[in-house]
Amino acid sequence: DTAKNGRFVPLPRALEAPLYPHWMERRADRSYKSTSVLGEMYDRATDLLQNLFAPGRCEQVLCDAKLLYSTDWLSYSEYTEGAEEAMEEYNRELLLLMAEHGVREAEALTSRAVRYGRAASRKRNAGDTASALRFGVSRLRGMARKEFDRQVEAAVAAHEVKMHVQRLSDAAKASVRLCVASAWYYVTYNPAGSNVIDGEHGPLSFPWAAHDALLEIARRAA
Repeated sequence: DTAKNGRFVPLPRALEAPLYPHWMERRADRSYKSTSVLGEMYDRATDLLQNLFAPGRCEQVLCDAKLLYSTDWLSYSEYTEGAEEAMEEYNRELLLLMAEHGVREAEALTSRAVRYGRAASRKRNAGDTASALRFGVSRLRGMARKEFDRQVEAAVAAHEVKMHVQRLSDAAKASVRLCVASAWYYVTYNPAGSNVIDGEHGPLSFPWAAHDALLEIARRAA
């Protein structure tokens, strides 16, 4: 009834558990290695989250050439400068969000974490933290998508001026859109690009704000 009436009832020390299973994440000196099903599930989940989207050696991240779209009159390389600027801003915001909540990239994107950082845990409970994380990621994805659409519109307008036409055809506009998406993909996954620092790859989720365009490129390349 403590939650209802606010009256705290102390637990006699004799009734306290001397040790807790490690998956309850108590202090190390109050925990033991659990061999139960829950302990095994916890260990497997922790191992997966340590590897999923964790920064890795650049040779472990493959840049798929099939997603680098070009035509006979247009190349994705024309848009890498703008893509790199947008990526740096996205990564900066994402890393701040990850640091605030003490999570990895995959945990941030899915709002699912085995445990949150101590600073986040002190501010709010796990449910509130997950909700705040979902809001932050949703906002960041929305900003990235708006920037992608803005870059596509600017590229279309530039080509209309360059080609002295009032309006590009729908097919030409589609090609511009796919090239901009490829540029976003390339600057993120390029093993020799700015997203690799000291041999370690940075966040990889940036280009997937334009996932529909990347899927269209993959479909055409199939």
